[in-house]
Amino acid sequence: MSRRKPLSSSKPSEKRHSDPSSRGGRTASLESEKAKGGSSLKSERPAPRPRRKKLTRPFVLTTFLLSTLFVGGAWLAHSSFLRVQHASAVGTVHEGAAEVLSHSGLLAHPTMLGLTDRSVLANLAMFPWITGVTAHRQWPNTVVLRIYETHAVAVAYNVTKRLEYVGVEGQDLGPAPQNADLPTLSMVAASRKWPYAQSGFGAVTVAQAIPASFGNQISRISESPNGSIRVSLTTPVTFVLGPAVDLEKKFVAMASVIANYTLSPGETIDVTIPGEIAVTPAKG
Repeated sequence: MSRRKPLSSSKPSEKRHSDPSSRGGRTASLESEKAKGGSSLKSERPAPRPRRKKLTRPFVLTTFLLSTLFVGGAWLAHSSFLRVQHASAVGTVHEGAAEVLSHSGLLAHPTMLGLTDRSVLANLAMFPWITGVTAHRQWPNTVVLRIYETHAVAVAYNVTKRLEYVGVEGQDLGPAPQNADLPTLSMVAASRKWPYAQSGFGAVTVAQAIPASFGNQISRISESPNGSIRVSLTTPVTFVLGPAVDLEKKFVAMASVIANYTLSPGETIDVTIPGEIAVTPAKG
């Protein structure tokens, strides 16, 4: 008889089953280790490096264009194309236009962009009549100078006994003709230098303020060391004004005397106090 092999072993098969309790314990231990070492792992992790922003193409192009414009503009400003090539002067009366241009600095062909009124006026400081300048630019290379001159309010003799024009600030404006139709200034005390910009400026102030109604009758304005002003007419009559203050009231008093009184040559009329006019007859 043939023996049949048993379909299954009589011994129960040994199945490998993992112990749930042991598996859970292992997992818990791993988690605890992670929890304990988490802080140390984080602290040991290197800080991320900052990322450098790459220059974008529009930024590079803009920078290049601005640099090109700056360099090109600087070159153009200093090129002969934008330098003064043609210059003229208008408004000169007492100073020659050609001489003004020769000292203005424009004949040295400065740049049009660097030209200023102040720099041109500084170059013309030797001309006493010139008090202002405006440089009118006509692009690309032409400049027309507009010259502004002061005016004379009187004449006076300098230390060499030469008759000079006197400006509104008391400055010496240069030679004047003997028949100049302006009052003559004088100082009672002789001065070794031109006094009318400082100690004799009171006489200049009076000369500027004289009304046109009787201005043509005034021949001389003198100032004493204490600042008292005397005005001599062509009559000849002398008015004492005192200090160069309250001139409007004093001139009103002068006009009233000239219009309403018959004055004799050599008389002196004191209008230092306009409301108290005093007349001193001529001596002799």
